[in-house]
Amino acid sequence: MRKSILTLILIISIILCFIIIFLGIKIGNLTLINSYKNVEELSAQKRELLSELNYKNTKEYEEKKYKLEESIKNYKDIKGIYDNKVLSGEITDDNLYNVQDIENLYLTIENYAKQKGVTLNLDVLKNSTETTISTEYIICDLKFRVTGEYISITDFLYSIEGDDNLHFEISNFTLEKSGNDLQASFDVKKVPINSNNV
Repeated sequence: MRKSILTLILIISIILCFIIIFLGIKIGNLTLINSYKNVEELSAQKRELLSELNYKNTKEYEEKKYKLEESIKNYKDIKGIYDNKVLSGEITDDNLYNVQDIENLYLTIENYAKQKGVTLNLDVLKNSTETTISTEYIICDLKFRVTGEYISITDFLYSIEGDDNLHFEISNFTLEKSGNDLQASFDVKKVPINSNNV
């Protein structure tokens, strides 16, 4: 009797193993144990994904490496041209920085202020953070206070920012009411001023 029970349990176990191997175990959409066929399919999908990923990684790496090498080559070419211009004297401190004479600077800015109908107050201060050392110029910050109507102030701003000889970039801009007019305050930082007439 015991032998027959053990034989029956063994046969049932073998049948269950075959069912699990060939069909797997599912409860609704939930798969508890994958069948052998499913495991093979999932393994093939995984191999395919890994193959695609390896190809993509290799291809992207090669593309990035090529772009980096091109950028380095371009940088070296441009640096060589620049170094040659420095050695030949084509590039000096004067044309590297657009050095301004203080009188011409005041005259240009005051002319724009008169043309646009604004009252101008301008302070020139030595820039405390600049580390460039030159005997030919001093790096300064310009502090503007401009009073007038809104349109006049904006026209003045467009004029000084658009002047190719000034190369001004406005920062710390504020606009507030001042009596019947408006007052704009702003800075222009790191302007090289000719040290001979400061």
